[in-house]
Amino acid sequence: MIFGYSPGQSTQLAGLQHSGVLLGMALVGVAGSFAVIRRWLPTSVFMMAGCVLSALALLGLVMAAMIGSDWPLVPTVFFLGFANGLFAVAAIGTMMALASEGRAEREARAWGCGAPRRPLLLGLGGLSARPGLI
Repeated sequence: MIFGYSPGQSTQLAGLQHSGVLLGMALVGVAGSFAVIRRWLPTSVFMMAGCVLSALALLGLVMAAMIGSDWPLVPTVFFLGFANGLFAVAAIGTMMALASEGRAEREARAWGCGAPRRPLLLGLGGLSARPGLI
């Protein structure tokens, strides 16, 4: 409403954010596949960068809400998606590395226990955002 976007334009903006997520995920995946890059840039660097860049992008969205249509909203939303993609893959990679330490084949169990959490929490969050449903 602040930017005067129609529902279709808002959906396109969400698609742009998801494109950024995909690009960030691909970057970490490609970087992680090269031993030279892994040596100089461990996944923890990507994870921390994703956190910091996400915070900056969210600050940009706050500024966009305050300034209005003069703010470059489209690059800010894409940048937020990119930072989230960096963080997501690096965090999952770190969790899998931590799960694989010690006993063999613990990764599948750790992933199986953790995988249902996200959709459940997203669903509860969506319901709680609508007054009167919970």
